[in-house]
Amino acid sequence: MATPFNLMVESSEQDVIAHLSRRRSAAHPYHLRLPAWLIDNVRCGSELVCRQGTAAADSLFATLDGLRQWKGGKFAPVLERGRFVSRSDDLAAAFLDLKS
Repeated sequence: MATPFNLMVESSEQDVIAHLSRRRSAAHPYHLRLPAWLIDNVRCGSELVCRQGTAAADSLFATLDGLRQWKGGKFAPVLERGRFVSRSDDLAAAFLDLKS
């Protein structure tokens, strides 16, 4: 990604466990690595999204993404700075103030 990781979205322990309990596959055992990846995302995301020197996010699991929009034939930034979305946040309200 040219503009990586400006969004970190927390996942609840219940959601991760529910997902893992439905998605077991011997051919693709990603369920063995998924919790560690989500935990590592919190560590990395605290630095990449919330910026170095800030307090680490108080969560166990999270996914990281780069939020951009297609505008004028190219990708344009949507967020002026990184954003952490907690599992308790209202997702609609979290994105109401995005650039149009």
